[in-house]
Amino acid sequence: MLLALGSPCVQAGGSALDTVVVTGARVPTRISELPRSTWVVDADEIALQARAGVPLKVLLGQLVPSLDVGPQGRSNYGQNLRGRSMQVMIDGVSLNSSRAVSRQFDSIDPYQIDRIEVLSGATALYGGGASGGVVNIVTRRGSEGLHFNTELGLRSGFETGSDHDWRAGQSVSAGNDRVTGRLGVAYRHNGAAYDAAGRQVTPDITQTDLQYNRQLDILGNLDFRLPAGQRLKLTTQYYDSGFHGDKALYLGPNLAGALRGRTEWLAVRDGFQSDVVPRSTRAMAMFDYVLPQVPGGQDLYLQGSWRSEKLDFYPFPGVITGMTVRPPRVPYYSTSRQRTGTRALKVALVKSLGAARFTYGIDLDREKFRARQVLFDARRGMASGGLVFRRMAEVGRYPGFRVEGRSLFIQSDWQPAESWGLSAGLRHQRMAISVDDFVDTRQQVLMANRIGTSSDAIPGGGTTMRSPCRMPAWCTASMPPISTT
Repeated sequence: MLLALGSPCVQAGGSALDTVVVTGARVPTRISELPRSTWVVDADEIALQARAGVPLKVLLGQLVPSLDVGPQGRSNYGQNLRGRSMQVMIDGVSLNSSRAVSRQFDSIDPYQIDRIEVLSGATALYGGGASGGVVNIVTRRGSEGLHFNTELGLRSGFETGSDHDWRAGQSVSAGNDRVTGRLGVAYRHNGAAYDAAGRQVTPDITQTDLQYNRQLDILGNLDFRLPAGQRLKLTTQYYDSGFHGDKALYLGPNLAGALRGRTEWLAVRDGFQSDVVPRSTRAMAMFDYVLPQVPGGQDLYLQGSWRSEKLDFYPFPGVITGMTVRPPRVPYYSTSRQRTGTRALKVALVKSLGAARFTYGIDLDREKFRARQVLFDARRGMASGGLVFRRMAEVGRYPGFRVEGRSLFIQSDWQPAESWGLSAGLRHQRMAISVDDFVDTRQQVLMANRIGTSSDAIPGGGTTMRSPCRMPAWCTASMPPISTT
């Protein structure tokens, strides 16, 4: 079920859904009170698509209007909401990073998802990375009693023995009126993909796709109901999604199919071997704490999170030219390995005054990035047509950096009538950026190939950016709800 919400929101058939709560709005909010386009993809629709083997990224692209997921690959290349950047979150914890290359939708198995909330349009509650809107993936939680859930799925196009995908999920939840918890484990095994003519789909060697992929997702959470209306939620996740196969795109002898336009050489072949394969590995931990009725008649929302992410990419050829020493051209084969670590603390206070509500607070976050480049035996890689890669050396890929952010925000929402409302906000964001010293990547490649022994480093440095962001007041009138299945 997909809903585009007006006020009030109703499902096809007429049943009111005004009680649905949207946590992607930073604090719990009735969807009929949000003066912006909002969509909620519920668990039934997610399960229906997942049983058919549809990946999360494709699932969202099919169900959410104005969401462009770009190529159906592993990364977020070309991904946008209403033509602008968007912030992707799991239970309110951002998966975005300072670098544009990321894999937000290669982050969780659909088996672990309760619903997906999409808030369209800019808001002062988030930074510039959410100018198009917010996609919040809400995970399944535990319930009272003891419950077990098992899911198995299989899909095949009956083309070959490798043309099948299968998945399995197992969870256990337990609890009472004070504490509930859930532990879920999901595994997915992808085979090859074929088109309508029976030809295997050409693997994407730039952003990489999910053919021959293995995915493991372990997610656990605990919910505590404390005295005086306090609530505490704890969530941890480990996610591993990587390529496991021996077939890849053959580029012809010495890469003639790619470099010389000899497209007749291009084919999907057996024989792929690599010391580094495309892979996403992520570990995350977070807590959410709510304390109602602090001094001033306000509600306090506190969230802390930690995330460690490792991204490996597909081997790719390159060449260094224009040198004044021999040889004048140095071909090489390499792949990048990116590591990102983030910590964040978010504090928000909510005060209601009649039909108006004010949300204000502070965001503190820290991000650390490091990238390496693995060099392979170039002669062997090219002679094999881009199928065999043996590690030769490891050098720097990009300068490492650290970002420390501090943001102050205030958002006001006023709804004098059910059919329309006003929203305005102000956000001031300060980002302190520190960049490490770095030796040019080409110089490192040359030294790894024994051309030269040393190189001067480019000095690092730091700067501070301040960006006040004002969101003008705007109004949304009532519109008929849209239901798409």
